[in-house]
Amino acid sequence: MIPSMLKLLLLVLFPSMVSAMIIGADSRALVNTPKALPYSAVGLVEGFDGQVCTGVLVGRDLVLTAAHCLMRAQELIPATHVRFHTHYLYGASAGEMSEVVSFEVDPAAVPNGIQDWAILRLKKPVGDSVGFLPTGTLSATEMHKAILRVPGYDVTHPIAKNYGISLLNNRTRGHGKGVDAQGLIFHDMPTGRGSSGGPLLKEIDGTWTVVGITVAEIRPGVQCPVFNKSNCNNVAVPESSWREALTSLTNQ
Repeated sequence: MIPSMLKLLLLVLFPSMVSAMIIGADSRALVNTPKALPYSAVGLVEGFDGQVCTGVLVGRDLVLTAAHCLMRAQELIPATHVRFHTHYLYGASAGEMSEVVSFEVDPAAVPNGIQDWAILRLKKPVGDSVGFLPTGTLSATEMHKAILRVPGYDVTHPIAKNYGISLLNNRTRGHGKGVDAQGLIFHDMPTGRGSSGGPLLKEIDGTWTVVGITVAEIRPGVQCPVFNKSNCNNVAVPESSWREALTSLTNQ
């Protein structure tokens, strides 16, 4: 899928050019209880230059996010140039903040963006106080029956513009739309600039699991039109992409 690869490549090289991706009505609202799981595990990834992404704690000191959030001018920035904030609300961190001491990315993420995931190692184990989430798969049978959410920090959203960057979440049930030949998950939940790295959350019987991370907007085979995105989908990198790396880092 040449258009898919091109779109993800542009995302990696020029993340600031990615516009808000809204499919139908925007159902997102402020998360009023970010101190409770699953939302307490979702935090703001801040670069040294103020660029914002979203991340989710998947271990005591491990944060899953998008690899392109760590790139500037086609190069990975030093880990020390990144910080992670929990309970970020109205433009300020009301929870804990930790510096990043290292991160791991798939080498394939740098040239083409297909494996667009990164795992940050925090200086402080903030997951001990705010909690962290398990990771897992989204099976074909769960695609349309599981309750799906994509919480994230959209810097283009009216709440962010008027009151400061805050965690948003879709109120209406989201849907998985399928996977492509590379395993990327398509979904219809609204996102925007700053939502990159936001977890695709699955809820079954009260248990929330991270099954993917949102990285781009796309429609299979066709670039999304600017003013009419009703037929487009958002894209998430699946758990299978980072499973081995997360297992290795967790055991270190």
